[in-house]
Amino acid sequence: MARLYKYAASSDKSGYYILSGSDEGNATISVTPFGDRLFNRLPYEAGIRNQNRGPRLPSELYWGLFDAGILYTGDEPSSGEPPEAWDDLDEATDVDEDVVGALKDALEELAPSTQTSQQLAATFDFELEEPDTGPTPIWELPESRWADIESFVQAELEDLYAEYVDEGWDLSISFEITEHDGFDKAMLEIIVRNMQGEEYFRHFAYVCPAHGFETIGTVLYSDLDWDLRQYVDAQRYVIKTAVLNLHEQFDLDLGPPSATTEYVTGVES
Repeated sequence: MARLYKYAASSDKSGYYILSGSDEGNATISVTPFGDRLFNRLPYEAGIRNQNRGPRLPSELYWGLFDAGILYTGDEPSSGEPPEAWDDLDEATDVDEDVVGALKDALEELAPSTQTSQQLAATFDFELEEPDTGPTPIWELPESRWADIESFVQAELEDLYAEYVDEGWDLSISFEITEHDGFDKAMLEIIVRNMQGEEYFRHFAYVCPAHGFETIGTVLYSDLDWDLRQYVDAQRYVIKTAVLNLHEQFDLDLGPPSATTEYVTGVES
């Protein structure tokens, strides 16, 4: 028979394991980390050796997990047949509907697309549904992807400036997510300098859950006249274009298209 156990807190190991008994004696069956996460979600209360006895696992579940490579012997996971001596480890027992349902829910939560999950779904005769999460809100983008945003916008703006503004500008891009008024707001800062240092602008694009792509602000370091406004508006047009292109490139949700424009006169520090 196969019984489910968990290593005690005092052990130098963690997670689950299985003790299988046969005419040849007992054998310890290891469980992969993914298997640990599955057993955390299955309706079994694992035993702790020398404290309480673990529950018996149905042979159908045992062999299904073994064939999928979630249970293994030796030093590392591998699917395949265990030694012949274990053929009689348990009488044939089927998995009840509650366990199958819990297994399905666990696989859909953890990894519905993997080969292992699909194999288990075929073994226990159910279909896995992959959740339709849709685009990732830009204000929830993990920090590990911020550099990708900066690199993409940098390349986009270099091309767009050359086409719609003119050449001869040095662009510096930074992206971060900060808390504002109780929610996270994504901020893209674009510092634009003329190569000769005669003109200098700072543009900000904000996106937040409450208002979506809400504001493009520009800090000017000289007085605004109509010639300068036309010039800066051309820059803001290409910035909006680059921000909107993020949606297609990274499948990002930018919220509603409610962006307004602001001009602020600043003093360079």
